[in-house]
Amino acid sequence: MASLEGAMTEDAQKVMEFLKEKFVKDGYPNHKVWKFTPPKPNSPVYQELRAHDYMAPMGNFGSPWGLTDAGASWILQRIPMSTEARDALAQIGATYEQKNYPNHRVWWFERPIGQEKVYSELRARGFICATGTGAVRWHLTDHGRAQLMRG
Repeated sequence: MASLEGAMTEDAQKVMEFLKEKFVKDGYPNHKVWKFTPPKPNSPVYQELRAHDYMAPMGNFGSPWGLTDAGASWILQRIPMSTEARDALAQIGATYEQKNYPNHRVWWFERPIGQEKVYSELRARGFICATGTGAVRWHLTDHGRAQLMRG
């Protein structure tokens, strides 16, 4: 029986709740490369979630599945931002203000040691973006800058 939440069945909601917990436990991984293997990918529940555009196979039949942008959005809308991520974003915002609001697309900053999960959460929420290999540099996204400017 479908629920009122986007006409998603209870079984589909349970799968998405399970993936939500796993997503947080795994440290807010990049959903475009985060993989999982459904126990029965041809079952109605996984076909329903695929029809909702929340997940899809990442290759041919039998390959691992991943979240779509819509699936990651569904998950993130149901996870309150952690206090650590709020504090980190506030610190980034304070530095951005101290630097007199430079062009956010070319204003780079380093991730503090021990803040991997926090920065992964901020990236997953679309506030910051990483670039480079080796010594990764970070910058604010348009969404991140808008969030800071709203206060």
